[in-house]
Amino acid sequence: MKLFPFAGLFALIWFLIRVIPKPSRAAYPCQRVAFPMASSFIIWLLGLAGSVAAYRKATTLFRKPRSIAVVFALAVSIAMIWAAMSADIENLPVLKADPLPANSPIGIARGIHPGRVVWIHDPNAAHWTGSDGITTPPYWYSDTSTNPQIVSEMLSKALRALTGKTSDYTAWDTLFRDFNQRMGRGNVGYEPGEKIAIKVNFTLSYENNPTGGRSSFLYDQIDESPQLTIALLKQLTNTVGSILGISA
Repeated sequence: MKLFPFAGLFALIWFLIRVIPKPSRAAYPCQRVAFPMASSFIIWLLGLAGSVAAYRKATTLFRKPRSIAVVFALAVSIAMIWAAMSADIENLPVLKADPLPANSPIGIARGIHPGRVVWIHDPNAAHWTGSDGITTPPYWYSDTSTNPQIVSEMLSKALRALTGKTSDYTAWDTLFRDFNQRMGRGNVGYEPGEKIAIKVNFTLSYENNPTGGRSSFLYDQIDESPQLTIALLKQLTNTVGSILGISA
């Protein structure tokens, strides 16, 4: 209860900052938790402000021969205080999900082998000694810290493990055919001229500042590995593209 004004104010600010730019965020779980506390804070704040205003009005009228008006203003002040103090803060609705049972994946399994997830680990892929986190080499994204050849081999192993195939090309062809079948296009592979969209993680490469640049303290923050991105592009051009007669 003692921390309610601070928690309520924080919840209100958080809700406004997140929801005003994009109203659809009001449906997010975090905003559904913040909204009840924020609305209770507003009611509490209005009640407190109303009681202060009514009390000041009562003290002003007390100096004048208007006993009924004084009593009414005091009554309003007391009612406002009661409304502010009686807010059911302790029992605010909280969004809570039921505990998930072990080994019970959520959603519908999809893919060549529905639900299959592949993890590839090779401790020799990276030898980054770490820097001061600002501008001191060696950087994690340089080839001296991350081995392009090993990363390329890891991607090849992941493709084959995901699809259950023994070659990179047949793995890609299987992926394309599975996708086209699920999209209702039939059992067809990739055809020249089709575009492929690749979602790359660049979360830390952008800052919301006027210059649009990246502060020096973010230089060493790990985003997408360039070695993995290059390995993927080489797979699509050298492996898939060469067999289909497509030049990079």
